[in-house]
Amino acid sequence: MSQILFFQKIKESLPPNRSFVDELNEVLSITNDGCYRRIRGETAITFSETEKLCKAFGVSFDMFVQTEQNCVMFDYTSTQNTENFLQNYFSNLHKQLSAIKQIEKKKITYACEGIPIFYYFNFEELTRFKLFFWKRSVLELPQYKSKTYSPELVSDEMVKQCKDLTTLYNSIPVTEIWTDETVLGNIKQIEFAWESGVFAKKDDALLICSQLNQTLSMIKKMAELGAKFSDEKKWAENENTFELFKSDVNISVTCILATTETGKMCFYSPHTFNTMGTSNETFCSDTEQWLKSIISKSEIISGSGEKQRARFFNSFSEKLNLLEQKIKAS
Repeated sequence: MSQILFFQKIKESLPPNRSFVDELNEVLSITNDGCYRRIRGETAITFSETEKLCKAFGVSFDMFVQTEQNCVMFDYTSTQNTENFLQNYFSNLHKQLSAIKQIEKKKITYACEGIPIFYYFNFEELTRFKLFFWKRSVLELPQYKSKTYSPELVSDEMVKQCKDLTTLYNSIPVTEIWTDETVLGNIKQIEFAWESGVFAKKDDALLICSQLNQTLSMIKKMAELGAKFSDEKKWAENENTFELFKSDVNISVTCILATTETGKMCFYSPHTFNTMGTSNETFCSDTEQWLKSIISKSEIISGSGEKQRARFFNSFSEKLNLLEQKIKAS
């Protein structure tokens, strides 16, 4: 039964236009009959085959195996200081979100240490700055170490990849939990980039401040409507719910819980792009209870919470305006 469920999970991860058996053939190099016998559980898969399937389809086998109660297995993505790391990271993220989207009943609960990266990608210049900053200051790629920010240093292909990722995220129902620190880190990042000479031009720094302000305005509008969108004119076409909570308790690590009718998956990002993921039932259930506990002590600022929502977002606009004045006076 564990093997049958394992293959069902793999099938759900594939786009509808791709043949399940053909994909298994390519990975395992066995006949169609051999594939069907494994899918039906008539032939047991070997450890080697299990390893190949997990790597090829990004599916963890531990959710189908009973292990010791205090033992949890994680898939771990380590940050790599290479030029193509972000592109591969976003491709894997797109694959995971696509698999969630295909499931009829699904929801993401997101405890946000920082603003979810998907929101940055609504504005092209902000996208280009974030990608450049990550490569220069987070990945510390040597070829960017001595460079100042220039939009041309980021490829159009990566910008489009990020835009597609945002469109996909916006198609899934989400509950997000923010704190004051969720946004303040981004403002401090721009201020640091200005003071340390990352910006060669004052106009570029001011444009990034402006687009971060526009990003917050867009999120505020989505919270008001209870729906996500990439274009305000199209928000009515999006029936996905969007709930936003403001917590007074700081969130020290990004935590994402995907809940679907086929199971739960939990992701932690302890160091920016370093990500740990597991579908361990006990761990996911404990995480779900932790998130519910935070929400129960938080203030809802989506929907009818107009006063609280305005106070929360206006405070950040004021700080961004002060930063803009500081940059102009420099």
